[in-house]
Amino acid sequence: MIFIKACETAVWAAGATYKRAVETYRDAQTNDETKAMVQGALRTTAGVYSIYYAPVTAGAVGIAASFRPELAATAVKIAEGTLTGLWNSMDVEKKAIVVTGCIGLSYVLPSSVALLGTVIAAKMGAELAVRNVRKEQLTLQQAAAEEL
Repeated sequence: MIFIKACETAVWAAGATYKRAVETYRDAQTNDETKAMVQGALRTTAGVYSIYYAPVTAGAVGIAASFRPELAATAVKIAEGTLTGLWNSMDVEKKAIVVTGCIGLSYVLPSSVALLGTVIAAKMGAELAVRNVRKEQLTLQQAAAEEL
């Protein structure tokens, strides 16, 4: 009995989620603010999932980038330009298909999205390292200024 109730609840939740996703998608076609939020959510999902997919790559690149943040920042700009160019060439519907498709494919055929996931994870790791090194440098500069 409990199992049947759980299944009924899952079916209801899936239907409600789908219904809300359709409403949001339709709103994103006409409302620029919603469109920006949806695209930001898709981009965030891709980034977070890439780190989940390739954590060692993200960590290794992050550590390496900490030692050469200027070089890493340049590499991140190049990767960001390429990924943003690809991203901006797609409409919202294609972006949703690509993100959900890549996540789905990674479970069935992991090698099919390995390169893209690894590149995004490396970029995210490097961005995080560069940002954190700059924060630490700023903290040290502020501490030195306070000592004077």
